[in-house]
Amino acid sequence: MLKIEDVSQTYPDGTAALDGVTMSIGCGLFGLLGPNGAGKSSLMRVAATLRSPSAGRLHFDGIDMLAEPRALRRRLG
Repeated sequence: MLKIEDVSQTYPDGTAALDGVTMSIGCGLFGLLGPNGAGKSSLMRVAATLRSPSAGRLHFDGIDMLAEPRALRRRLG
């Protein structure tokens, strides 16, 4: 299960891509839908540990994604 808790992402130019996103995603397929600029790609970059969030916490199957990004990357395909 992926747990995203109060994740925010603000870029250096001040653009807020994510603002307090909280959700839990269980097993199976899940889609992110929204208009351009809604933060879908920013959320996926944070979830894949390609970018660190400005605030918040992420856990995947008990792995703290910010404290243990290598452990997460071993699980991602």
